[in-house]
Amino acid sequence: MDDDIENNITRNEEKGLMNKMSSLETAIMSVVWSFLLSQLN
Repeated sequence: MDDDIENNITRNEEKGLMNKMSSLETAIMSVVWSFLLSQLN
């Protein structure tokens, strides 16, 4: 029973981390593209 609860907690933590990493990746790509486009302009 405890393993099921711990697995659910782990899955929730993993989903939260994936969402944060996805947001960070989007932010980094936005900064990189902005820099590249400003250099080309």
